[in-house]
Amino acid sequence: MKNEFIAALRTERQGLLAAVDGLNEETLTTVPVCGAWTARDVLAHLAEVDLALLSALKQVRAGEPVKWAWESAPDGDAWNQNAVASRQSRSLSEIRAELEQTRQDVLADLASWPEDSGPFGPESWDPETSPICWIASHDQEHGIAVQSLGAR
Repeated sequence: MKNEFIAALRTERQGLLAAVDGLNEETLTTVPVCGAWTARDVLAHLAEVDLALLSALKQVRAGEPVKWAWESAPDGDAWNQNAVASRQSRSLSEIRAELEQTRQDVLADLASWPEDSGPFGPESWDPETSPICWIASHDQEHGIAVQSLGAR
């Protein structure tokens, strides 16, 4: 189950990046795909989500209860907007590099956990019940939005 879980994370991210690869920078940085967010903003958001996941994994390794980064924000939308706004001065290529690095770090961390007991216990690798089962579908959702740019 672990390998399949990790493969799903890899596959969905690759799908998202494939959608980005077919588009020019102007489209990626000016055309909204998710509310007011451009594809660039979506990539910034996903990089921050990966950083939040890495933080949660670090907390688990330290034997601490997990406190997700967005729990300290007034609401999820505010946290998301702050994540995107904090990257406004970065170029698309910088955001893309961060996104690729954060996912690589997430995959490496998850791969280091045992098959029978992942970071969130035995259910860590279950695509239905894992506390992080939403990560792959989150990428998929945003990937579909970015793919819509190619149809315009």
